Amino acid sequence: MNKAQANENMEALAEFGVTPDVITELTSSVDDFNALIGKTRTILSQKYAALNTIEELFDEGNQILKLNLDNSMLIYRKSQTEFYQRYQSARNIIDN
Repeated sequence: MNKAQANENMEALAEFGVTPDVITELTSSVDDFNALIGKTRTILSQKYAALNTIEELFDEGNQILKLNLDNSMLIYRKSQTEFYQRYQSARNIIDN
C-alpha cells in the first residue's frame, strides 16, 4: 500500500491506530531506506577504508610504544621489578 492508498483508506486504518502522522513517518522511513539501497557499496568501501586507517594507526601507536616507552621502562627492570613486570603484562595484547 502506498501513501495515496493509505490516505484513501484512512478511516478504515484508524481502527488499527494508523494516523496521518504514522503514514507520514512510515513513508519517510521507506524513502530513507530506498535512498540507502544504492549506497551499500559506498558504505562498505568507507567501512573498509576506516578499518585500514584504524589498523595503520594502531600499528603506528604500537611502534611509538615499542621505540619510546618500552625502552624507557627498561630502567625499572631491576630497581622496580614488580612495576616493570606489571607494565610488561599490561603491554601484552589479549586478542579474543
